[in-house]
Amino acid sequence: MAEGLEGDVRRRCYLQYGSTLRNLGRLDESVTVFTQARREFPDSVALGAFESLTLHAAGQVNTALGRLLALLADHLHSEEIDRYKPAMRGNAEYLASLDSSATSESAR
Repeated sequence: MAEGLEGDVRRRCYLQYGSTLRNLGRLDESVTVFTQARREFPDSVALGAFESLTLHAAGQVNTALGRLLALLADHLHSEEIDRYKPAMRGNAEYLASLDSSATSESAR
């Protein structure tokens, strides 16, 4: 990665590296890889889906589900889903806030 991978190869490398770290139980590192990958490739549905798997494995289950709801709202286009996108996005934000609140409380 540091040697200059670009484009789709870089995106796929992030996904595979982040997933490997998750499978090895190196969850904090996996979260970091996916955070960087999503900064570089914010529209990648595959990165978002696998990031959600990592977040779930790291115990951030509400955030994981919220991110998946946001992916659906942002990338799935159907008449039925389109009607509910604002509610899906609102629920996604609410779910993420639950994990944020739990993290803040455990730090006290």
